[in-house]
Amino acid sequence: MIRELECYLPEARLISLDHDLEPSGEEEDPGDGLEVAKFLAQRPPCCPVIIHSSNTLRSLAMSGEFELAGWKFLRVPPLGEDWIEAFWRPTARKLLRRRTGGKRRG
Repeated sequence: MIRELECYLPEARLISLDHDLEPSGEEEDPGDGLEVAKFLAQRPPCCPVIIHSSNTLRSLAMSGEFELAGWKFLRVPPLGEDWIEAFWRPTARKLLRRRTGGKRRG
């Protein structure tokens, strides 16, 4: 993600980040979300972040990185079968509304 993030960051409206990143067919270690959080924290805030990790200690560390760097973020633990519909989606909508001043964008 870090390798490709720089070119997409200026257009980002929301970043959703887990700690435990899975390899996508590659043999190399993909790293983890804390590494991505540290990378982002070295840049000016550009959009809100949702941290959605079941790894409580690491999600707190990721939160700390964003907080110290002045990024807007919220944590959404992936609890239950419908956590995306019940928690993640409403949180994403709320963050996107704040970003656009409550105006819906087409």
